[in-house]
Amino acid sequence: WYQRRVHGGFAEKFPGIECSVMSLTALLRIPFGREIFMGCGVMSADRRAIDTVLGSGIPGRSCAILIGGAQEALDAVPQTFTLTIAKRKGFVRVALLHGATLVPVISFGENELWEQVSNPRVRGIQNRLQKVMGFSLPLIWGRFGILPHRRPVHTIIGEPLDCPKIPNYTAADVDLYHQKYLDALRALWDRHKNTYLPHRTKTLTFR
Repeated sequence: WYQRRVHGGFAEKFPGIECSVMSLTALLRIPFGREIFMGCGVMSADRRAIDTVLGSGIPGRSCAILIGGAQEALDAVPQTFTLTIAKRKGFVRVALLHGATLVPVISFGENELWEQVSNPRVRGIQNRLQKVMGFSLPLIWGRFGILPHRRPVHTIIGEPLDCPKIPNYTAADVDLYHQKYLDALRALWDRHKNTYLPHRTKTLTFR
């Protein structure tokens, strides 16, 4: 079902691209959760798994990675858009190592699916728990408690950013392409923010 509904629709829009969804390694350690996630085609978002996908030599193999991960989930407050990416450059290093293409993607409306408790004391506890468990515990609520609100999510995919293959990349190389990626994300935001998030209370923020 997952392969037909998700990967099937993806294949129609992006023929020739086989995308592997990467997730927190901690989620794949949950009893029975590992089998469910792997049955849906999800892989661990660790360096070895990503290198295996990008280094396979198979044309069209790609990875879908949520760069902000667990930390970013705690900032998912309605009408805001905060991305935990300013200091995260590992994905750029991997792209330069393999000569992979970086594709900027923004999903407008994700933060509107649930409400979230935003409190400094609660956030401190959440941060400490995240360090221990490896994943975050946002305090959210929606329809009937845990069900998401019925609100649209618009995923915008930007122009690919080609990275040269530089096995011996320098810090300057990483900074250059990291900034190019941030600029591409901001360009997507500026182009579509008034259409898909007109009542925002904060602009796009990189943390």
